[in-house]
Amino acid sequence: MQFNPRWPPLEPLFALTRGAATRALITKLSDTNALKGIRGLVAGKDTLALTATELPWVDGIEYFGRDGTSAFLLIPTTHVPKIPTAWLEHRYRKE
Repeated sequence: MQFNPRWPPLEPLFALTRGAATRALITKLSDTNALKGIRGLVAGKDTLALTATELPWVDGIEYFGRDGTSAFLLIPTTHVPKIPTAWLEHRYRKE
């Protein structure tokens, strides 16, 4: 799928880390009181996904948000797909 840059970015609702960013996020969460705002956390080998009242920032983290036309689909906050998100949502909900 192809994307174009988006400005301003969407409000981040979900964060995903891989590799070094995962290790940096784990360090940040263990050094602060940030765990109290976490709503959901999924961890795998070298990967971390989370939702929180305030998402932390670390270098390499990827943020996702909701486009106004799609209530279900989360997309990158700084990019917009070249096809309408409502079409994508419809496609994924059918499967």
